[in-house]
Amino acid sequence: MTIELGSIDLNDLERTEVFGIPFGYKVTENEGNTKNLVIMPSPDEVEDFNAGLKYFNYETLILLRSKYFFGINHRVQMFEVLYNTFVEIFEKKEENNLNDILTLQAVYSDMIIKLGTVLEDFAGMCYACKEYQQDRSDIAQVFLAYSDPISFYRAIIAKSGKRQIKQIFCLPQSKGELHKIYKNLTNDETDLLMKAIQKSTSFIYDKFCDISTSILRITKEDVTYYDMYNKLKHGFSPFYPFTTSMPLPINGVPNDVSIKEIIIKYFFENLTIMHDKLPGQRTVQEQQQYEEKKLATPTFTYQDINLESAMDIKKIISDITLIYRHLIKKYLLLSKGKNSMILLMPQDYLTVEEKEQIESIINDKYLDSI
Repeated sequence: MTIELGSIDLNDLERTEVFGIPFGYKVTENEGNTKNLVIMPSPDEVEDFNAGLKYFNYETLILLRSKYFFGINHRVQMFEVLYNTFVEIFEKKEENNLNDILTLQAVYSDMIIKLGTVLEDFAGMCYACKEYQQDRSDIAQVFLAYSDPISFYRAIIAKSGKRQIKQIFCLPQSKGELHKIYKNLTNDETDLLMKAIQKSTSFIYDKFCDISTSILRITKEDVTYYDMYNKLKHGFSPFYPFTTSMPLPINGVPNDVSIKEIIIKYFFENLTIMHDKLPGQRTVQEQQQYEEKKLATPTFTYQDINLESAMDIKKIISDITLIYRHLIKKYLLLSKGKNSMILLMPQDYLTVEEKEQIESIINDKYLDSI
């Protein structure tokens, strides 16, 4: 049941707090052993929420708010649990038993799965924001229907990538666009803001380039973290070579390396995935079999389970988190009717004096323009 907000007088609501979140409530009917309630989450934010409905529909607004306040944080917290567990087991591997080894493989697999969901989530939201800027398409509808992150990451690091980044993150692409946001800028102020815009764009672009290495294959033989994610989520891993009574020839083993060390390295210290060949890897006959009979061509991918790879995954997650929160923050400002520019870059990209000047310009000139 939906109750129109206009029928609720916020002053009539009782107040309570659950898990640190304020709620208002009112008993509308009380009959026998039952009662009817109206419950209002965060009643003090009603004005801001209603204002946001002038710019985005209900579904988009709650999507943006949920992503910013809890969604991104929750994904990262869950990843941190996996990462910390991985590090704890990995660092005592000299003491590990078989169960620890299997747990290490399972946790590593789950880290890749978590990374894949974050890569898809981030691509979908960026694409939805781009469509909103281009055609005023509804962000929630585009986001929920989106299913091609590979194309997005490929496009964003292409020649026109920086222009797309400016569009997605609502950064002016020219001095003319800048002057529409901030009135009465001097030439020096304009040049300084354009410099900051370029540096912010370059920083975000460089992060995208780093992130894309986890999803875009350079050659058809490559297997990215995203390829592994797509196989892992279907339950094709881990595959355990030590359960198979088949010989494994290993050449070029140094004489001073023990047999036990070799066995551990090749049978326990790597993640083995059995999966269908990736697009571009099948022969003509295998492709025909796939299309006509829906039959896969099994193959194997091996990856060493090591701390460096785990740290690499963690860095990608951190980069996405930084950019994602910045993106949603911008669109929540738009939901409040605030088109003022926000920038993202390291502290050393500008001098202290330049940063102070930019902050002063943005605050003063924006207030003059509204």
